[in-house]
Amino acid sequence: MSSHDPLTPTILQLHAEQANYTVNGIAWIPQSARLLTVGMTSRGTGPVSIWEMKNQKLSVQSSCEHVHAVKCVSFGASISPKREFAIGDHNGGLGVFDIERLKTPIFAVKAHDGMVHCLDAFGGKNPAAYGAPEIVTGGSDGIVNVWDIRRPTPVVRLRPNLESALDVGYKDEGYVRVYPECWAVSFGGASSPTHRYIAMGYDNGDLKVLDLREQRLIYEQHFPNGIVGIDYDRPDIAPNKLVASTLQGHAYIIDQRTFHLTEHYALLDYKPFGADSTATLWRVSHSPSSRDVFVTCCGGRLALCKYEPPAERTRKLEDGSEVGVMGTCKTICDIPVSQQTITTLCWNREKHGLLGWSGVDQTVSVGFVTNLSSLG
Repeated sequence: MSSHDPLTPTILQLHAEQANYTVNGIAWIPQSARLLTVGMTSRGTGPVSIWEMKNQKLSVQSSCEHVHAVKCVSFGASISPKREFAIGDHNGGLGVFDIERLKTPIFAVKAHDGMVHCLDAFGGKNPAAYGAPEIVTGGSDGIVNVWDIRRPTPVVRLRPNLESALDVGYKDEGYVRVYPECWAVSFGGASSPTHRYIAMGYDNGDLKVLDLREQRLIYEQHFPNGIVGIDYDRPDIAPNKLVASTLQGHAYIIDQRTFHLTEHYALLDYKPFGADSTATLWRVSHSPSSRDVFVTCCGGRLALCKYEPPAERTRKLEDGSEVGVMGTCKTICDIPVSQQTITTLCWNREKHGLLGWSGVDQTVSVGFVTNLSSLG
């Protein structure tokens, strides 16, 4: 299809409204067309706002301010019909709140020494099928914690090793040991109540995948640039594909279906905004209705991308072992939506094709992907 074909999927911006703070995180409230945003005011406090669409415009339905700026948010551990969200703040705090009580935490803990850079939550949709709801947090201290809010301490803690540390300073003044900061986390592989994986991305370009059931790292890979976004194509199936977005405009697509002892997982290095683009891909998020479709952001643009799997996902080597085979990826559309950088985005899981995003221009936007079903 040509780029002028009206049936070609594209991203339309439907509504946009100015917020009075920098939005760091955005999430759709489950079973609704309302958005929740978190961020930082000029005073360093952490606003939390619920937005609704009324009379063809976005407006704030309710809001509050927390003492510390808020970095990230997720509804993934909320068990229906409850609508509870988890947030991580700049002071290392993790809190869980109900949308009807934005100021009063259901659960609150000091999760990290320093900022909570990222969090993901999973299990709320169907605990009987996919296991207990859990929250994973990554911090500026380099630690990754897994939380069950029925317990005040992490159920799993992953510390960086000495090999990844740097000693920074001067010989005559002493050194400070610095560990890589965890910038991105994602749950995946929850094909049963006992299976669950965590993918973790770090500022030095390290990617690690942890098997929670076996309590071991099953995959480690180093990329040239820091990983700022990470997402499984679907979290509730056996590990299939993982996409990591980085500084310098790379999206690394990893096929986790087949692991080889020396070749490891098959991997595709793709640049959604063109080979010459070096701007950061701040987020990557797969469509809930198609695991081969994802959206990412770069500067003030959004790109809708489609992964095309190969005819055969494995091939045999001379020794009889099998290795994975990667397909190809293409950018369906690349749409300018802002004059400034988009830093956060998310799909509505119930309303097909509905997107929300925001960035450093302090504008909250709602958009729609047209003809999404044509991508399979």
